[in-house]
Amino acid sequence: MPDELSEQALVKSMVSGDHRAFESLMKAYQTPIWNHLRRIMGNENDASDLTQETFVRLYVKRHHIKPELPIKAWIYSIATHAAYDLLRKKKRLKEAFIIDSEDEEDGSTETNKAFLAYSKTEEETVGRDMERALAKLPEHYRNILLLYYREGFAYGEIADQTGLPLNTIKTHMRRAKQSLVPLLRDYFE
Repeated sequence: MPDELSEQALVKSMVSGDHRAFESLMKAYQTPIWNHLRRIMGNENDASDLTQETFVRLYVKRHHIKPELPIKAWIYSIATHAAYDLLRKKKRLKEAFIIDSEDEEDGSTETNKAFLAYSKTEEETVGRDMERALAKLPEHYRNILLLYYREGFAYGEIADQTGLPLNTIKTHMRRAKQSLVPLLRDYFE
């Protein structure tokens, strides 16, 4: 990751159309964004597609970026919104599929399939169980937990990214934790 001053210089150059600056920022944030999106979506294919879409959106909207502000929050916000867009689309498609084929059994979702792999070490097992528990949470709760604990964003930054008021973020965080406790109890008792 570039330091804060060189990152600001890269952002200024990117805003003015420098493709090399954009590529440098993309290289710096591509893996963390992919990891963030994989956690939200539950599978690698969607994460890869959304990572590409995130950086396309970043470049298209580069003129709206304020170079003096950290680019990290801007990129994560774009990625999160892209993921929510795809989740809404998938939900509509799934609902349409269920309506069209009421006599067919609905198989497990991609999210559930992503967490079914058996792991040999206790650390991997705990991680898998945590991922399963997170996958059972509503999307907005799961996303807030991931942004806070895995990505290290403060409540205010999460509010900026999601467009929700700060008090709503705090309420969602409290409810997410409360919802997660019984789910984790199932795995760890």
